[in-house]
This record gives sequence, structure tokens and C-alpha cells, in this order.
Amino acid sequence: MSVNGTEIPPLVVDDLRIDSNGMPVIVLWGNKEASRFFTLAAAKASIVAAGYLKHDSRVQGVRVYEWDGKEWRQKFF
Repeated sequence: MSVNGTEIPPLVVDDLRIDSNGMPVIVLWGNKEASRFFTLAAAKASIVAAGYLKHDSRVQGVRVYEWDGKEWRQKFF
């Protein structure tokens, strides 16, 4: 598959294939649901809101991945 600047491949992790829908940041929640964001800041804000404001259990085990133009990389806050 040829990937250019506008084409982001799916994230494959834990036997899950998650389509990026053109967004370079994916949050994989603890319950294996995915959310997509344009920026790491937006992803972090969503995680903070879910954890601190809503006391959402999905935050347990949350992982964040960012497309760097060549590959998906896990990010740590």
C-alpha cells in the first residue's frame, strides 16, 4: 500500500484494525473502543475530561497513538 500525506493507514493493535478516517491521532480506550482526533492536545483533553470530570471507567488502560507520516507510534502523557 502506498501512503502519502493525505492517506493514513489503519492502526493495527491487539488484533484490532482501527480505521483512522484521515485523523492522525487515535485513542484506544480501555474497553477497546476508538476515538479519533486531529491533535494530541484534543486527545489529551478528551482523556482528562473522561477521567476527571465524568469518572469514566474507559480511561483505565487507555492508549494513544499518533501517525508520524511513516508509522503509528504510541504516545505517553
